[in-house]
Amino acid sequence: MLTKHLRAGLMLAAFITSAAAMADTLEVSLQGLNCALCGEKMKSQLKKVSGANEVVPHLDCGVLFLDVPPGVKVDESQLGLALLSDGFTLKEVKPTNMSLAQARDMTC
Repeated sequence: MLTKHLRAGLMLAAFITSAAAMADTLEVSLQGLNCALCGEKMKSQLKKVSGANEVVPHLDCGVLFLDVPPGVKVDESQLGLALLSDGFTLKEVKPTNMSLAQARDMTC
């Protein structure tokens, strides 16, 4: 069963546009983000995998924001695998014009 989800996550990651990979702030939509402890657990892993300086999760919205240094390309396949290993399913990665301060204050 994990193999089925792993394949689905990899296939989804392959379809995500490369434009998202070059943004300074990425908005990552995912399924399964509903536990504050789980959200905290994945933050350090996502920083490591994506090269992000900061990760801002929003449990109520099912999204998180990655602050990626300019010019750093995020490997979306690795991001999807990291999320999957923590029990989350990657839905979409897209660039956003929102700053991290705005992301912290956003409401759904």
